[in-house]
Amino acid sequence: MALGWHVKNPGMIGGGRVTRRFETGGRTFKPGEEISREKILAIPIANRNALINAGFIEIFPVSAVGGERFLVPMGKGLFHVVEGRRLSSEPLTKEQADALLSAKSAA
Repeated sequence: MALGWHVKNPGMIGGGRVTRRFETGGRTFKPGEEISREKILAIPIANRNALINAGFIEIFPVSAVGGERFLVPMGKGLFHVVEGRRLSSEPLTKEQADALLSAKSAA
C-alpha cells in the first residue's frame, strides 16, 4: 500500500474535517467539526495516520501559493479537488476530479 501525501510530508497538512466521531487527548471530536492544522499535528503520528487512513478525518493541504489545485485521494477511486479549501462538496471520480482540476486553466 502506498503512503499518503500526509505521511510523506506532514508539513503540507493545512487542516481537516471530522467525518466520524473519535476521542483523543481527552477530547471528543464530532462529525462535521473543522480541525486546525495545529490540532491535527498535535495528534501522535501513528494515531493521526490511523485516523486519516480509517476515514475518521479528511485532511486538506495548506493553501497553495498562486491558487494551485490538488487532487486528494479519498479511497475507493474517489477524490476531492482542493485549492486552499475543498472545491468539491462530495468525492468525485478520477475523471470528474481531473475535469475540475483543469477547469481553472481553461478559465
